[in-house]
Amino acid sequence: IARIFDQRPHDYAWVAGKYGIRVEMLKSNPPLDGRDFARNLMAGSYNADDVAFAQAALRRNLSDASLSRSISALRRTQTKANAGPAEEELRSIAAFWDKCGGDPSALVERFGVSRACLAEIPPLSGRNFAEQLLSGFYSPDRVEQAKANWRDALQHDLARAPSQLRR
Repeated sequence: IARIFDQRPHDYAWVAGKYGIRVEMLKSNPPLDGRDFARNLMAGSYNADDVAFAQAALRRNLSDASLSRSISALRRTQTKANAGPAEEELRSIAAFWDKCGGDPSALVERFGVSRACLAEIPPLSGRNFAEQLLSGFYSPDRVEQAKANWRDALQHDLARAPSQLRR
């Protein structure tokens, strides 16, 4: 190893290619001679973790100048506020309400709303139903709904359990 390095001691690209190491690692820790190179090579001084090496290179490349150039290229934008549901959506839902006459079964089937929420907050008209539907009034909290279903099933099983116990 030392003799090969001594053939071209300052040709780091050639040496790095010969031993499969990174030129940058060789330049960051230059050997004094062939023996020093061989010792460092065997000690793993020129081996780099690819992720750590990429992170270090990224940090070096992210200078203040490059960041300020990037910042100056950004444009200010105007944030748009949500204007609510589109009139077309409201009319379409209200039209279905009118078509089915506000039948809860049809509304549950078509829109997948909760029957319990629909009974709890009854809509006054097609337009009112559309506004409440799109605002989320008829969508139950799925986690709370799952908890309630589990509690009901557990209560049912516990009520049935004493009749199945033996002495």
